[in-house]
Amino acid sequence: FGGGLALAKGFAVSGLSGWIGGQLESALQGAGNLGMVAIIIAVVAGLTELTSNTATAAMALPIVASLSQAIEVHPLLLMIPATLASSCAFVLPVSTPPNAIVYGSGRITIMEMIKAGLVMEILAMFLIVVLTFTMGAITFDLLGEVPDWLVSGP
Repeated sequence: FGGGLALAKGFAVSGLSGWIGGQLESALQGAGNLGMVAIIIAVVAGLTELTSNTATAAMALPIVASLSQAIEVHPLLLMIPATLASSCAFVLPVSTPPNAIVYGSGRITIMEMIKAGLVMEILAMFLIVVLTFTMGAITFDLLGEVPDWLVSGP
């Protein structure tokens, strides 16, 4: 947990978050809002299977914020799905302590966890996309104009 937060701080202080955001900008060019959101959700959900939810969010959010500034989209359009996806640790025993407890009981195999977890993961990713473009768009005007403070800087 602490290691992930320290790593996230290092990303921000060194400028690595901004650099990765710039690299993602060129990689995601032409994907459109829906494609970008789906890819970010998939990457963050995959990462959270290997690190804690908090550490995943702490690492991903500065990168996603830099990306949103580089491509001039509302930051919450990318940050809300990334935050929600960082809580989608359903597949592996190492993903979260509750998963480890269930696996440690000996009543479920890793393959059973993977099968059930993948179904939940795919469903959660789909729901995050849908909710981002419905509730998120309505509540935060995510698809409207880019905030002035993003374009002009702080």
